[in-house]
Amino acid sequence: MFLDPSGQHLILTFSPKDRANPAEVMYLGPKLGIRPKEVPALQTHIITAVSWNPDSDSATPTSTTPFLLGTSKGSIFEAEIVNSDVKNAKQVGKHV
Repeated sequence: MFLDPSGQHLILTFSPKDRANPAEVMYLGPKLGIRPKEVPALQTHIITAVSWNPDSDSATPTSTTPFLLGTSKGSIFEAEIVNSDVKNAKQVGKHV
């Protein structure tokens, strides 16, 4: 679980149970109630680190500034939360 500094946005990552079930990444925010949303762009990745943007003056309860996510395989993704949806999740680096 990775909670942003404001305590408004939570990224959840679940390891796969077996080869038939891929890893899952989900998002839970203040406007979603108690049911988290899947993040399809990050499915099959196990998130091991999140670096929230310290310049979060423009962040709101439903949106964030861009932030980084690191995976168990060394990939780095940039994403942002817009209107309680994880958007623009794109790979920006890979450990070689």
